[in-house]
Amino acid sequence: MFFALTIFSQLTALLLMAFVGWLMARTGKLTNEEPLNALLTNGALPALIIANLQAPYSVALLREMGLTMVGMSVAVAVGWPIGALAARLAGKTGKTKGAWIACIMFPNAIFMAQPILTALYGEEVMILLAPITLVFNLCSYIVGSWMLAGGGSGHNILKQILLKPVVFSCFVGLLLFFLPFRLPAAILATLKMLAATTTPLSMLTIGCQLARVSPRKLFGDWDVYLLSFLRLVPTAVTIYFVLRLFISDPTILGVLTICSCMPSAAILPVIAGDRGGDSLLCSKVVFVSTLLCVFTVPVILQLLLNVESLSLL
Repeated sequence: MFFALTIFSQLTALLLMAFVGWLMARTGKLTNEEPLNALLTNGALPALIIANLQAPYSVALLREMGLTMVGMSVAVAVGWPIGALAARLAGKTGKTKGAWIACIMFPNAIFMAQPILTALYGEEVMILLAPITLVFNLCSYIVGSWMLAGGGSGHNILKQILLKPVVFSCFVGLLLFFLPFRLPAAILATLKMLAATTTPLSMLTIGCQLARVSPRKLFGDWDVYLLSFLRLVPTAVTIYFVLRLFISDPTILGVLTICSCMPSAAILPVIAGDRGGDSLLCSKVVFVSTLLCVFTVPVILQLLLNVESLSLL
């Protein structure tokens, strides 16, 4: 019951943050979300990646991080066939098909899972967010960008994506992790303060984007409800049962399960906008799935806790 209330409280706070962005945009106080996007993708996210990887090196930690990285890769991969099948059955093509697959494939494993994991496990589990963040950003900005752009074979796309600060910082963070020294305290403190803005910036951005959509169009699109359901229930449950085939550590399994139960990733509308994809559909799915996950996440985790050996305490 404790973790269910904790999750409900954290998710509600995130929704309220998105509402603040919506309200500011509707009242004309925030007329353009581009500065927020720029700060999020070029400053806050790179800082989060590098800061999370600033942990003392050890073989045991490296093993745990490696297993978590493999688990997150599998979690993302499981969503691909589910999204592709759903898009095909619904007759979606091009950029809309890419948005369907991406919304099902990529959970909000960073922005929304982070406060929940901190509340349930404590700060010590945050090191496991480093490999999760690494895999998520590499996959979302490389595979996700390709999907949201409608596929295609652009020759310079991979080079452009690899040079983006949020992707480049993944390799910088790994390099710093293996070095025999750590960043000075002042620099690390700066990175952590900047990293702390990732969640509010992402939710404010979503709220600002949704301010351009009428409530009728937002809640009257049945595709959004279908995508939200597929992301929150069958995909999350399938990922858990796949992960438990090779992950026996209850903490790692619990962290990855919570990440997999999250709604569609808040960064998807940003990537879609950057790649010329269907950012509006992504924004609607992110908002509705975030709204619905307040109810689905506690229920799914409670059921798994009752019938399986999932560690949530």
